[in-house]
Amino acid sequence: KRRLVRSSLCMRICPRDVQRAKEKRGRGKPMVCRACNAGMKNGECVLKNVVYCMSCTVCGELYVGETERPVRERFQEHYRDAKVMAARTPWGGHYKYEHRESSTSSPSFQPFHQARILGRESSPPSRKYLEATEIGRRQREINCDSGWRLSA
Repeated sequence: KRRLVRSSLCMRICPRDVQRAKEKRGRGKPMVCRACNAGMKNGECVLKNVVYCMSCTVCGELYVGETERPVRERFQEHYRDAKVMAARTPWGGHYKYEHRESSTSSPSFQPFHQARILGRESSPPSRKYLEATEIGRRQREINCDSGWRLSA
């Protein structure tokens, strides 16, 4: 129980803020918030039930996604997928097939940037619908599918 309570995934504040507080006290190991590194505004990385957009740092192609969990958790998964080039995921497949020559082992590796929240919806069907309409507005670049099918 103590480990779960102390886990950074349970925090409702950005790990960067926690890190700044630890640095002031002169202790703590570096904590990284992939969402903040990708350009999320202050505090947006802890939002839940959102539809978001981000672009590839190498080619600029867009990706639209949705999550009911905190944005920073989902961004951490996208980061991991791109880093290991997991072919069955949107970001992993993109880096494996489009940017194979990119150095994902570099400590400064940042696969995506210009991240922003497109909308918030608490109900899953509404969030999926918003995601599908946002994917439809843009060319489907990194997304593996077009989200929910929308009939005309």
